[in-house]
Amino acid sequence: MVFDKYFNAVKDYFGADPSNKFIYSKYFDALAILVLFYLLSQLFVFISAKVFLKLVRKTKTRIDDVLVHKASRPISFILLLIGLRLALLPLELGKSMANAVQNIISTLLYLILTYLAIIFADAILENLETKVHRKSQAILHDEVIPIFKKFSRVFISVIGLLFMLPIWGIQIGPLLTGLGIAGIAVAFALQNTLGNIFGGASILIDKTIKVGDIIKLDEETIGRIVDVGLRSTKIHTFDNEIITVPNGKLADSRVINFVQPDPS
Repeated sequence: MVFDKYFNAVKDYFGADPSNKFIYSKYFDALAILVLFYLLSQLFVFISAKVFLKLVRKTKTRIDDVLVHKASRPISFILLLIGLRLALLPLELGKSMANAVQNIISTLLYLILTYLAIIFADAILENLETKVHRKSQAILHDEVIPIFKKFSRVFISVIGLLFMLPIWGIQIGPLLTGLGIAGIAVAFALQNTLGNIFGGASILIDKTIKVGDIIKLDEETIGRIVDVGLRSTKIHTFDNEIITVPNGKLADSRVINFVQPDPS
């Protein structure tokens, strides 16, 4: 083969042991691997912007648009970190140094993966937010969706942290036990508040009542709905009084709606 002839000529030029030459050394190998993965990462960003983004814009949903737009750069960083890890192999670092570098790279990878998970969750909730906004459910749009966004970000961040801690030799068993006890204590302390919030979310999602409906909750509570909040609902009675009812109680009560299914 003609390529074999040229390869042998290059091999004879550098000598039988090319690792002794400055041009062909472990540092050259490491730099070549790093440059290769850097070029791959930039190529991925370019293809995402010029090809993938144009393709997903033709779909009806915006979830894929957001994912491609926001996730292309973090994925390119993942490729770069993989290249960095492979580039360190020819250098044959000491065990302690290699472990430290490996831990740092693994931590950065988990950080990026956690960020990607947050992007994915936000994209789904933003798509839901758009659908809700089109249906003019202002309360759900203004109060419920932002709460779910914050909760999902905190939850995903905690999960990502739990994956990162063992990398540095931190045992998460006792930590999970402590978090479980603290979570139970917080749940008991916020039991009524959480019940009202979930009750309000169920009322808004199920469309049990809405502003303008005339309802009867009990013999003393009858009137028109003037506000449906996340924690409570306000009823304007025929005696010209405003009664505030916690949504947890309202969700568990037998409610007579005089307007639904039609005003007649």
